[in-house]
Amino acid sequence: MPTNEQLEALLQAGLGHIQQQSFTEALKQFTQAIELAPNDTRPYGYRAQLLAAMGKTQAALADCAKVLRLDPRQPDAWYLMGTLFQKQGDESKAAECLRRAGEYGHPAVVEPSAEAEEAQSTAEPEPEPAPEPEPSRPERIALAVPPPPTDVSLDELFDMALWALTREQYDEAYVGFAQLLARQPDTHMTADAYAYRGWACY
Repeated sequence: MPTNEQLEALLQAGLGHIQQQSFTEALKQFTQAIELAPNDTRPYGYRAQLLAAMGKTQAALADCAKVLRLDPRQPDAWYLMGTLFQKQGDESKAAECLRRAGEYGHPAVVEPSAEAEEAQSTAEPEPEPAPEPEPSRPERIALAVPPPPTDVSLDELFDMALWALTREQYDEAYVGFAQLLARQPDTHMTADAYAYRGWACY
């Protein structure tokens, strides 16, 4: 019988390998965790997120499906499936998955309550303000997301930003890579930082 300690050790090892950019090793750890505890949704979920970040869309979708067979109300799996279907251009499936994610409480797509919708429908309409220029995505990110701590090393900052990217926290990842390039624009990590920042932004 697997122990919780063994399972947690494998999951933490996998997350640690992600921080070290050892993605193949991370996949091995998550796969071992699945073999150890095939009815636990967490290793499938972690592996799905990592596979998605590595561009292995079909494998990521398969792991999301396994999560949902174990727990049909798991919002993170529905949300990840929705974003992956969006990238494939399947808007119908994407919309259904994102609707389910919101229904089960995913913070990115939580739907308003019936009371809130009724209050909004009965409220007096307000005059529309004059349109303002639409800020660019980098400008919106800079306004919405606080910068990372300034007392961390460049390597730590790179790892934090990369980890955010693998979790599809694109705004946090963009800010982290932008902060790294602002602090030290010419390092051994510069090329990767520019590439990852572009991925996070667009």
